[in-house]
Amino acid sequence: GVWAEKEANNLRRIARAGVPCPEFVARKEHVLVMSFIGTDGVPAPQLREVQLARRSWPGVYAQVVNAMRGLFQQARLVHADLSEYNLLYHNRQIV
Repeated sequence: GVWAEKEANNLRRIARAGVPCPEFVARKEHVLVMSFIGTDGVPAPQLREVQLARRSWPGVYAQVVNAMRGLFQQARLVHADLSEYNLLYHNRQIV
């Protein structure tokens, strides 16, 4: 479908911009397949599920700000639903 095609194109743009995101794998009609984010079959947690040490907060915040800056300035996209539910935390990196 149209939505899946737009989403696939956006994932490619985001990746080209150097912003961490799942890789586009395939699309068929309204189904979009992306790469798995996690380790050994265990999915990366949502940011809301992660217990970060207080000293880690500024660095993680900077990652989010830098990702959104790259999303807008490089890919010319805006995240319309940015929240701790829509960010994964994998290998000390926001995805």
